Formats: sequence, structure tokens, C-alpha cells
Amino acid sequence: MGGVFQIKDILAKTSSGELIARGEITFAEGDNLTVEKKTDPILLPVGRIYYLVIEKPTENTAGDLTVKTYNLVKIDGTNEREVLHSIHTVEKITDSPTYRGFLIQGLGFGERKVKLGFKFASDSGAITVKWALFK
Repeated sequence: MGGVFQIKDILAKTSSGELIARGEITFAEGDNLTVEKKTDPILLPVGRIYYLVIEKPTENTAGDLTVKTYNLVKIDGTNEREVLHSIHTVEKITDSPTYRGFLIQGLGFGERKVKLGFKFASDSGAITVKWALFK
């Protein structure tokens, strides 16, 4: 006869919150903040829902931050294409950093690889945006 599963055993096998990747995008002095910068490809484990967390530091003149997700897909079976998946906004809060999280479905369809893109509403000085992606 099989053993008895306890709820903690089931949760250990199905719990979310596993860190997939984290990083940062730096707009250096002289970079145009309104031109999108993208991450390198991120390989995702099989999953259904991901949680993307963004930390936008205090920068009053840069305005809102637009974050895009891209699935890398071989539409023709050979060449990977960056296919726009979703667009999210991290709004500017005057004199304060902003932290936002987004639940995302459908991320990683295709080759299980994604990229994140970042750009601001206005050009400004140097700024670094931090991000983390959880399963």
C-alpha cells in the first residue's frame, strides 16, 4: 500500500515562487532612455504563470517606464523571431522608487526563451532598473 501524502509534500512539489532569473538594465550617462534596451535571452522552465517584479529607482525626469516581454519563436521553423508578448507600465511616483509585479501567462511559448525590454517616457540621466522573474 502506498504512503500517505501530507499537504506539505504536495506544496513542496507544486509551490510557486521559484526564482528563474534576475538582472538589471543600465542606461548609462549619454544613453537615450526613450530607446528600448533588451535583456539577453532568458531560458524558462516549463510553467504556466510567471511573476515579473520590477524595481524602478527614483528618477523624476525619466517619467513612466514601459516594460515589454518577448517570446522567441521560430515561426518558419529555422529563424528565431522576437514576438511581442505583453506591455506593462511602471508609473513614475515623484521622489520615490517604484516597485511593481505582474502576473504573466503565455510567457515562453515557442522556444521557451524570452527577452525583456525597457524604455522610459523621457530622456534623463543615468538610471538602473532591476528585475526578477519567478515561476
